[in-house]
Amino acid sequence: MVPLTLDLAFVVKSIANALETLLTKCMPTNLDNDAAFPLLQELFQLATLLVERRKATKDEEWNFGPALAFAGTAATIHGKSIDDYARLILRGRDNNGKTDESNDERAHQLGTSLESLILASIEGVQELLGIKWNNPQRQGNGQPAFESKSEPVDHGSSHVSNTALAPMLQVLQTCAEHCPIFLVHLPTSRDQDRNEDLLILRAIESAVSSILEPDVATATSGMSFLEALHRVEAEHPDAQSGSLHPLKEVLMRVRQESLNRIMIGVCGKFGTSSVLDVAATLLHRLLRTYAFNVDECRTTLLGLAALSNTEDHFWLGAIGRSIVLDCLFKCCQNQMSPEQLRSLTEAIWDLHHCDTLEALSDSDAVSRFCQRFTGV
Repeated sequence: MVPLTLDLAFVVKSIANALETLLTKCMPTNLDNDAAFPLLQELFQLATLLVERRKATKDEEWNFGPALAFAGTAATIHGKSIDDYARLILRGRDNNGKTDESNDERAHQLGTSLESLILASIEGVQELLGIKWNNPQRQGNGQPAFESKSEPVDHGSSHVSNTALAPMLQVLQTCAEHCPIFLVHLPTSRDQDRNEDLLILRAIESAVSSILEPDVATATSGMSFLEALHRVEAEHPDAQSGSLHPLKEVLMRVRQESLNRIMIGVCGKFGTSSVLDVAATLLHRLLRTYAFNVDECRTTLLGLAALSNTEDHFWLGAIGRSIVLDCLFKCCQNQMSPEQLRSLTEAIWDLHHCDTLEALSDSDAVSRFCQRFTGV
């Protein structure tokens, strides 16, 4: 009789997939039923138990996927209730207003349960989330640094675990899309005062740092997360209130570095063209933030020009550089569509992956590029 052999990795993955299905498919969507809310709380407890006090290592097969998938599903389905409660807490409850106390209590329990699950998951994989996550930039007095000063770009990996950061940013992106106020005011850990250290700072800095990561999932997750945050900052009804103020400050500070990293990636540093779609979407969103400040826009583009002046980054010559910067300025003024910018970035990336970079600036390919994008 042939002995039965099991692939441990396959078994663990199968169990994780089964748990993920159990948690997400059993989630009630309507909490008006008396049995629905207790069931949801039981599912939260089970999901949290899967990651509670569990420390992941690079060699460990355990997958945090089921708990993170459940967190994302909860944010998608019940995000509005969670954000409504977060908004009430921030503004101060109006004792004279007509509110449903039972609904407020349910929203509170939802918010605290989701917060506990996300933070427990982060504690389990924190050492694998990279330097930026574990050592965010601080001011001299220990507070987060929110200045808009740009920093040198590190082209290498920041000791990021590709299996840890990408799924974490995907869950946080879901929160940004469905309960951004809740996300923006999450503390960094369960024992941390949310008024002293916010998770959003670490998440954004890690996302910016991941833009040039060679792993496609990590790079695209980072850029998709940043694009979602910029969309919230630009379009959310609470964007002009204090509810999302921390988000605006952090995004402003990392804007220049985000632009630098994307353009370096477009000029050949991205290892694959599969990331260009999300990169161009984020780039267009970033450039549009300069729409009402022409002088700041020109200053930023001059910084990009200086960045591209070295042969390590840009090989299309002076005329090519001028045309690219003109196109980027048109994006700032909303005179170039996301689709047109995507075509531009694809063309730049393709040219920087030819075999003869040294002679590229004088080539027919660059001449055709210049003719194609002049006056776009």
